[in-house]
Amino acid sequence: MTPTVILHANTLLQPPARWDAEKHGECQPLAVRIEGEVVQSAWLPSPEELAMLNAGGHVVLTLYGLVPPAALHVELAGEPPTMAEATQDAWNDIADGR
Repeated sequence: MTPTVILHANTLLQPPARWDAEKHGECQPLAVRIEGEVVQSAWLPSPEELAMLNAGGHVVLTLYGLVPPAALHVELAGEPPTMAEATQDAWNDIADGR
């Protein structure tokens, strides 16, 4: 799966401070939408992954460390902002205390 910019993204998460890229692989920033205590991100399956899903495959959620309960669902993509727009929006929100 490839992360994409979720519609109404308002925060850009950075890799954890102690992330070991050699051990766990590269960790890119992730555009997320935070609403109250809910953090949401959007992911796109590759053509190969989509074929696996269409053949009855499953989406597997892997979490590193302790996290709150998680859920997966599907929503229409709409017109998400570009990563640059989401990054700027997230920084504006942080600067405005949101």
